Amino acid sequence: MDSLHPQMIPQPDYAVPRQSSSFTVRPRELLLALLSYPAAYLYIWGLDNSSLTEKIAFTCFFLLFCLGVEYRHRGVRAGWERWVWLGCLALCVLCPLWGPNRVWGEMPLLFAHGFAIYYVLCRADLLMEGRTSHLLPLDAVYGGIVFPFANFFLRIRVIWISLQGRRKGGGMAILWSALAVAVAACIFVPAGALLAAADRGFDKLVRSLFDWQSFELGPFFFRLVLSLPVGAYLYGLVAGTGRTEPEDMRRVGGRIREALEKLRTVPVTVWIVLLGVFALLYGVFFVIQGRYLFGAFTRTLPEDFTVAEYARQGFFELCRVMVLNFALLWVSLRSAGASVKTHRGLRVAATVVLAESLLLAVTAGSKLWLYIDCFGFTPLRLQSTWLIAVLSAGVLAALWSLWTGKRSVRAWAIFSGVSLALLHLV
Repeated sequence: MDSLHPQMIPQPDYAVPRQSSSFTVRPRELLLALLSYPAAYLYIWGLDNSSLTEKIAFTCFFLLFCLGVEYRHRGVRAGWERWVWLGCLALCVLCPLWGPNRVWGEMPLLFAHGFAIYYVLCRADLLMEGRTSHLLPLDAVYGGIVFPFANFFLRIRVIWISLQGRRKGGGMAILWSALAVAVAACIFVPAGALLAAADRGFDKLVRSLFDWQSFELGPFFFRLVLSLPVGAYLYGLVAGTGRTEPEDMRRVGGRIREALEKLRTVPVTVWIVLLGVFALLYGVFFVIQGRYLFGAFTRTLPEDFTVAEYARQGFFELCRVMVLNFALLWVSLRSAGASVKTHRGLRVAATVVLAESLLLAVTAGSKLWLYIDCFGFTPLRLQSTWLIAVLSAGVLAALWSLWTGKRSVRAWAIFSGVSLALLHLV
């Protein structure tokens, strides 16, 4: 008799919404779906930020976005970290619109997108380890790519199923009324512009209320068309994350940790020797190039160098070496046969490489400070100072984790993000 029963096949766990045959629409999702159209239009309208009207439009979009995120994930327990990233997002959006923003130039909008995505993940409690961790790059991939595009057509589906519903009461009346208002709003402004252009009397009558002459039909429809995919992306991010359980992301993080543990195949002795070779290489370089590296402390320039060249070369040397060293340490500590927490020799070798990296950061900072002391601050020099501070903080955070066993990625990420955002005030 047992053979008559079908075998139970375990279903895989996905970190994206499961689409069941009984798809139900939540009231929050429907309201946000309708609001996402004007919100996306405001985003496209205010993207340039060259006029007061565009600044107001983008500010309104920002407020709608934050309110929509909080409304969709109302009831979800989220930690204090989300307020940090929301504050960084607010500085990135509002300071360039209404403040000086002399440091970052045209980059704040790029920063704002990153902060917005990470804020949504924190608010939805969908970080793979429940907090900012070493899996931050993968969290960013899920927030910026997986969730929005996996739910790219969720808005259409929500509206369509709501329209197809046969429920009685005022729910459908509200939906149809909202759609009617949206259609009328799209037609109202072009109609008013055409009437104003056709009759001078009518134009004078309504000019005190509406500036029809400033309206152009072509840009309006161009922004409207562009706002459709933008709105689908934003809705997929905000509403799509609401259809994923935090436990799904925790399971994804767990599988990634298990996969990383399987990389531990290289004998520890091999990596200790290799790290020792790198440490010796840097030590010899410091001895031979001591005058070049530490000249800024005595305000002594190497031959054939200007102050600007001296600072610039030190900065780019630091960036290249830091990338190589962090990559080397990540590979070595992940593939070593024993954990750095239990093997003292591996921990000491990694510490020496990190200490030499920190020393290189100090020398690069001294060169940059000499340059600033001679010629003053500029936006580009402030950006370089910030990056040196972030790299140095990353080394200190890694050293702290090596010797205490405590996590330090979140503290380093918050320091980096908050300091970046605060520079918008300059």
